[in-house]
Amino acid sequence: MALVGVLLAALAVGLLLYMMLVAFSRPDNFPPGPPPMPIWGNYVQMLLVNYKHPYKMLDLMTRFYKSKVIGFFLGESPTIVACDYQSVKEVLNNPHLQGRPVNIALKHRMFNKELGIFFTEGPHWLEQKRFSLRNMRDFGFGRRSERLEAEIAAELRDLVELIRGGREDQVRLSILAVCLSSCPATQLGPSATTLVEAQSISSWTLTFPALLEAGVVRPSSGALSVLLPDVLLPVFVNALLSVYTGARLPRSADATVRHLGHAAMQFQRSSDATGGFLTLHPWLAWLAPRLSGYKDNIQGSEKMRLFLEQHIEEHKQTYSDDYMRDFIDSYLREIGERGKTGEPTMFTSEQLSLILLDFFFPTASSLPATLTWALLFTSHHLGVQKKVQDELDAVVGRGRLPTLDDRPNLPYTEATLREAMRIRTLTPLSVFHKATEDTTLQGYSVPRGAIVITCLYSMHMDGDLWGDPNTFRPERFLDSDGKLIKKDFTLPFGAGKRLCAGETFSKQNLFLTFSTLLQNFSIKSDGVPSADSSVPGVIETAPTFWAQFVPR
Repeated sequence: MALVGVLLAALAVGLLLYMMLVAFSRPDNFPPGPPPMPIWGNYVQMLLVNYKHPYKMLDLMTRFYKSKVIGFFLGESPTIVACDYQSVKEVLNNPHLQGRPVNIALKHRMFNKELGIFFTEGPHWLEQKRFSLRNMRDFGFGRRSERLEAEIAAELRDLVELIRGGREDQVRLSILAVCLSSCPATQLGPSATTLVEAQSISSWTLTFPALLEAGVVRPSSGALSVLLPDVLLPVFVNALLSVYTGARLPRSADATVRHLGHAAMQFQRSSDATGGFLTLHPWLAWLAPRLSGYKDNIQGSEKMRLFLEQHIEEHKQTYSDDYMRDFIDSYLREIGERGKTGEPTMFTSEQLSLILLDFFFPTASSLPATLTWALLFTSHHLGVQKKVQDELDAVVGRGRLPTLDDRPNLPYTEATLREAMRIRTLTPLSVFHKATEDTTLQGYSVPRGAIVITCLYSMHMDGDLWGDPNTFRPERFLDSDGKLIKKDFTLPFGAGKRLCAGETFSKQNLFLTFSTLLQNFSIKSDGVPSADSSVPGVIETAPTFWAQFVPR
């Protein structure tokens, strides 16, 4: 027995030494960084430094190691982080650094297949992305379109009317619609059912908490209290649905839209910006589904996907080769054409549902969150807010809403949006890249399979580049004549082949909504969270809050 004990002790010591040797070994010519620990690499160290925002440790490393490119380990995976403009741009333009690492939640979200365009790689990803963008452009996505701009203008007029208090009856209809979708019609009476049917309410089932979402505007002393970001959701979601389905949802379905926005945020907040322990230990999906973020990831995705799949099925029932109504029709036509060949194809209904989802979830979460940050910062910087309003009054006036034709003549408004996206980077670590081949970054070796991160937070807060990065100052984007500087060193939408597919669509909608709101309202700082307040997740969002809007 004593011999067995000695052998077990020797085995344990040997295993420990082996683990330490593996942990402390680093690939040749690897960027400087902290020594990793067994099993978790450097992830636990990141949490110990800043549990809420672990990515901030990366910014500290750049100063400690005096390098804008650093190397560490997420579990056993060698990970390289680009933290300044030059290194970030090199990552985004290196064809060997365009892979995508995915954890088990993202795999299950894609039915364990290569579906969608956000978390996939290789030739099928490129084919699907190109087809989607080319055909969505036909319906106004990513370009100037009179039809889509008219739809967005209608949404913005309705938003202004809602905030001013002119849509009280429609809010009641939203509450009634959600109640009918959650309760048997017999409990509400035939008159209520008839009323909702007349408003073309979606039959998609919502849960009871959605009843609380209908109230997004309420009277306040000398102002109107507006719930952010919830009040913004219909504008962005309906703009995208106009491309997907050829029509916006009716006003009576605003509660449905807000429910979808909450689902998108549930997905975005399911883990921190690094992907969390679920990336390191897939088995946590079964052992601790809620704690690991797996459940929120899957549930949030499923709520949105089921809504989108309902529209796909409705299109299948009314589809005709003679007329393409929208993007879903275009994709269904391609499915049919590919099916005629009898050859294997990646064009399927499952693929379509994931493509729709990959454009939908950032539209329903990132755009409202970005605009909320812009409104939050302008409420705390009344001088900036007044300059934006003075510019809008001079160029647009009060008799009509701003349009995209006004955009070149509103440089300060545009600069304010850019500054908001810089000082509050929505995706601090962007979306992780993966090396598909051995390559280099700023002279360092990047082994195949390594995770590569573009730390947009560090780049956007780089004192060497911006001088006073902690100051909210839109003028940094203007030249001495007050015109926009052509060279923009911010990269909130990425660059290269992984450039956000919705960049143009997003910028257009952000500009139109931001300018419309500040044209019609002043925003008080009373009750607005501080600029340092944030809710962690894959994206950094402001907490939900009631803002004081004063009609102008």
